[in-house]
Amino acid sequence: MNFRKTVVLGAAIAFTAMSSAHADERLFTFSYEADTLPQGKFEYESWLTHKFGTEEGSLSKWEQRQEIEYGITDRLTTGFYLNTAQESYKGVPGKTDGTEFEFSGVSSEWKYQVLNPYLSPVGVLAYFEAGYSGLESALEEKIILQHNAGEKVTLVSNIIFEQEYEYEGRKIEDEGKFELSLGGSYKLTPNWSLGLEALNVSKYEASDYRTWERGYTYAGPNVHYGNSKWWLTGTFMTLVQSDNGQNSEIDLVNNEQYRLRVIFGYLF
Repeated sequence: MNFRKTVVLGAAIAFTAMSSAHADERLFTFSYEADTLPQGKFEYESWLTHKFGTEEGSLSKWEQRQEIEYGITDRLTTGFYLNTAQESYKGVPGKTDGTEFEFSGVSSEWKYQVLNPYLSPVGVLAYFEAGYSGLESALEEKIILQHNAGEKVTLVSNIIFEQEYEYEGRKIEDEGKFELSLGGSYKLTPNWSLGLEALNVSKYEASDYRTWERGYTYAGPNVHYGNSKWWLTGTFMTLVQSDNGQNSEIDLVNNEQYRLRVIFGYLF
């Protein structure tokens, strides 16, 4: 019995150490994993997303996010974002040619680990984010699932609800989104990983999710590098399916053709 207890305790310590070693890395950019920062640790993340490709003319959208995360406990992490965006159009129907830069506001993020993915067959993380920019606000809720198939394969799924609100005087316009993301990553070496990601989005006319408006799906490969202090992950996705309620042909009027996202993280 003592030997058995020793083995179980040793395995728990090993898995906990493995979790801490991986807690400062993200293998995906459009999906979250069920990890949190260790208690008392800070992490800086810099996001860059480029959306481009249209049926006519030239479209280029850049989105930037700068984040500081802090581990309140080993299971509870909070974060603060500064968000900016830039859009450029040339010859796109319905759009004025030119470039526009905007400050997209601030966001507050909270993550709570319900089940540790290194101690349970499936890790579970509850995620909440609130954003505000003066004339707009947004709420986002996620259930994040992670399964580790051995030491080299990581599988994730995110179930996402978003509510967006725009204020025009006393009038409030709102819309809802339901998203499902999937990701799989294979560790080639202790530092390098390759993977695939997919993101399906359904948009609704209001935040009550009663009236469906349109949907679309992106998918593509990603690559990750990480060491003990910093990591870098990039994903390139293409539009593979879209539906505006009338036909299921690829819709490049309401959606860009490509999405490229790179996230850099530094633990301190």
